[in-house]
Amino acid sequence: MAARRVELTDEAIQALERERHEGENLSEVVCRLAVKRSPLDFVGTWSDMTDEEAARWAAERRESSQRSREKLERLLTKWKG
Repeated sequence: MAARRVELTDEAIQALERERHEGENLSEVVCRLAVKRSPLDFVGTWSDMTDEEAARWAAERRESSQRSREKLERLLTKWKG
């Protein structure tokens, strides 16, 4: 297989290292992460999540959505003058 060299920042290398599975090289990490995924690929992903974890996750999503709405409102107010 042909190979090419690419320049990556230290931050990018560290991000790839965090995603690396045991025995995987960085090229394999990039290929795995670059694949477009179907929502069906995630079915069952959270099946081992406890009710407490699910509740915490849902609360964090609601808080995040609320912060996003507030930020959007501030931006629209500023934009409208």
